[in-house]
Amino acid sequence: MDFYISLLELRHREVIEKIYMQGKSKERVASELGLTSRTVQNLRRKAVEDLAEMCRFAAEGE
Repeated sequence: MDFYISLLELRHREVIEKIYMQGKSKERVASELGLTSRTVQNLRRKAVEDLAEMCRFAAEGE
């Protein structure tokens, strides 16, 4: 999974790492990155969608 996360755009990667790997709340991540919590929520959703797509693509190639 780390490989796929590394392929994400920088902002998406930062949000995913802070929320899922560091266990931070959306509000905390928003504060650290100078964003609104809504923006963090949108970035997280898009990153998860992108990761799911990458995993589907990889599974089809097996």
